[in-house]
Amino acid sequence: MRAGMWLAFALFVGGVAMLLSEVPVLTRLSIVDRLAPFCSSAPRSRFSPSAGQFTAMPSVSMTVRRIGDAIASACGISDDISIRLKRVASHGDPAAFRLRQATWSIGWGVTAATAALTLGAPLMVTALVTVSSAILGALVVEQALLRREGRSRRVRQRELPVVAEQLGTLVAAGYSTIAALDRICRRGSGLCAQDLTRVVARVRQGAALDDALAEWVAVADTDGVRRLAALLALDQQTAELSRLIGDESRTLNRDLHRELAATIEQRAQQVWIPVTIATIVPGALFLGVPFMSALERFLGS
Repeated sequence: MRAGMWLAFALFVGGVAMLLSEVPVLTRLSIVDRLAPFCSSAPRSRFSPSAGQFTAMPSVSMTVRRIGDAIASACGISDDISIRLKRVASHGDPAAFRLRQATWSIGWGVTAATAALTLGAPLMVTALVTVSSAILGALVVEQALLRREGRSRRVRQRELPVVAEQLGTLVAAGYSTIAALDRICRRGSGLCAQDLTRVVARVRQGAALDDALAEWVAVADTDGVRRLAALLALDQQTAELSRLIGDESRTLNRDLHRELAATIEQRAQQVWIPVTIATIVPGALFLGVPFMSALERFLGS
């Protein structure tokens, strides 16, 4: 009976949310969403229209984002969610991402509460299971974003030596730093090319090159990008920029080679784990038989 009441309440809340999503005052799109169909370069959200409808309500989106940021801070994540979304090359809105995280959290919590009430668990146990499941649902989305950040960081490390080599060649050929960055942006399609597209766009909007490069460093969060950005910031201070970038390209290649060699060595060692287990277990059994026989004779005597 209680489970049926809770299920009916959940369906009622879902129905009210669907009705509110049809109210024009609550579903008004932002200026960016209204102009997106008329601009090919405008970022498009990866989330459903319902997410955009709810993020149009500033109070709801701000509350959800603060709760998500608090959960991320409790897990030791200090970077802003907008920077983390740029890091994985996502054009989604931070508030929409937090709303998706809240949806997962509520879904897990409602499911756990329904299961606990169906099994007749005590009220304290039901509350504990509901809260734990809700937090776990939020952490699942957070962990998925962390995995995407790790993959993006590895992809940037693999792309950066080639990008640095191209930059050194273009600067040595007479290109300015901004022109070289713009050429790489237009000819490339990787994560580094997307990062440099933002750098060039920020410079063309009037920002200083140092500030645009600092934003790139904050987004990429790798030592190679930090060193290369420090060299590019010396554009007006040295006449040997192409040589310095070429040296950095060779350093990045050596770092990537060492990392690849370490990965190959680690995988080569992991191959021996099942071989060792497959050898030790039968050997232990064969040694155990005569040992037990000798022990029985000793105890019998």
